[in-house]
Amino acid sequence: MRHSNHCNRSLSDPFDDAEGMGNGFEMELFIETADIPAHARGPLGEVNPFKRSWAFELVEHVAKAVADAGGITHQLARHGALSLEVPGFSRSHHMSDQLPKLSVTDDDSTGVLLGAPEPDFPTRLDDMPLSPVRLVPMILITASELEYVRDGGRVAREDLVGRLQAAAVLRDKQSVDRALIRYCLLKAF
Repeated sequence: MRHSNHCNRSLSDPFDDAEGMGNGFEMELFIETADIPAHARGPLGEVNPFKRSWAFELVEHVAKAVADAGGITHQLARHGALSLEVPGFSRSHHMSDQLPKLSVTDDDSTGVLLGAPEPDFPTRLDDMPLSPVRLVPMILITASELEYVRDGGRVAREDLVGRLQAAAVLRDKQSVDRALIRYCLLKAF
């Protein structure tokens, strides 16, 4: 089942105060998961119920960090994949109720990988009105994977990406059904 949710304003929206610029940060974040609670599912295209899911909240936090950093497309081009920590798991509105405890570190953080592993569909939209937009995959990692990346830096992050890519190939070979959910978030920054 493929389920796609979009909203009106996102990381690729043009900046209002910059003439001659492209599509904002020229990227969109997305996450693939089948683990959306029933109360947060809605009809195709209906975003409001989805806002009560861990996935929406996580992407919202990451999108804010990306916006605060001024975008990450250059870092992704340089490093391939990035890791990011989201502190304050226990204070979250939906993540702390919906994600397993193996997702949270002892210091109350959750981790994600950005930009890898690559999905099985194109991640560059060349036909956008002002400039191309990159679709950036976001992968929730476990607390032990986050600790591994914290301790090992870039080498550990690259190793983890390789392991996740190998696991995805195995999963695809086993024809495991998966849901695709794309999240666009409001720029309220």
